[in-house]
Amino acid sequence: FWAPVINEIDPSVTLGYSNVVLMVGINNVKKPDVKRADDVAACYVSFRSKVEQIRQLNPKCNIFICRLLPTKAPHLNCKVITFNRLIYNDLLRVCSGVQVVDGFIVFADHNELLAGHLSKSVDKHGNPDLLHLNRSQIICYIVVLKALKTPRTLR
Repeated sequence: FWAPVINEIDPSVTLGYSNVVLMVGINNVKKPDVKRADDVAACYVSFRSKVEQIRQLNPKCNIFICRLLPTKAPHLNCKVITFNRLIYNDLLRVCSGVQVVDGFIVFADHNELLAGHLSKSVDKHGNPDLLHLNRSQIICYIVVLKALKTPRTLR
């Protein structure tokens, strides 16, 4: 089982690409040792460092950040909200050429949790799945990503 985490991002793989999409963080904040807002902030600082490294290695690329999707677990959703708030309040302010991919709120219910009818009910081990979109919603997610506006497409 492989669940990508922030420290596994290799900034050098972005060389030569004009668009870089980062969708990472949930596997860091869901770890049992990440309990407080300070722990989430430490995860975020690691993420911001990777974004800065990418910018340094590939200064002309467009960097698109996918905020963390809501989850079905309120305790985990608090971490998601904290991480996303840091993206909006810090990353966009200190890292040039970074855009947040919006549109993911459609996956949340009225409590800002991942809507049950949009997500998988169980994971591959038969346990309740708190994180993943169902197949039809993955298609919606891809549509959001394909609608990204790069400076070239804005002309």
